[in-house]
Amino acid sequence: MSSNSSARGIEMLVRVLEGAPYSVVAKEFGMGHSAVEKRVKAVERRLRHLIGVTGADAEEPLNIHQMRALRQEYLNAIDAFRNTQVVEKKIRRQITDEDLARAAELTHRYSNCPTRDTALLYTVFATGAKPIEIARLRVRDYLTADDVPIEEEPRHVGGRVRGVVHVSQR
Repeated sequence: MSSNSSARGIEMLVRVLEGAPYSVVAKEFGMGHSAVEKRVKAVERRLRHLIGVTGADAEEPLNIHQMRALRQEYLNAIDAFRNTQVVEKKIRRQITDEDLARAAELTHRYSNCPTRDTALLYTVFATGAKPIEIARLRVRDYLTADDVPIEEEPRHVGGRVRGVVHVSQR
């Protein structure tokens, strides 16, 4: 994130912490509601991971009410972020089974449709398919009319071949 982009994101976070709804902040910054929400959550997550926010677990996502309850702690973290040279390093590592289980647990806990979203998460990791490719899957792509799994790999977006892993015999 560039420093200008980061500064705007921090300004948005401060406005939201002050109690302004996302829609009001969106109008102030000439952006859409969803774009502001995503930017605020991204900045909030960076603060928790890089600086730390007292009272907030670095791994657990927080909703807006929880963030506002920790308003002063966030403002302290923002000041610390502005006053230090934070060096972000992208650490590339393989995702472990524990990481995937944790992601599934968090997805199940915080999703409005936990079963569907957890299944989608596992499908993305099991097949390597993009969400749009999964959305375009049809039953005929992986089952015959007799409910027998198709052994050949289905074709998806852009003609790329993506395999479907059949774990259940049902």
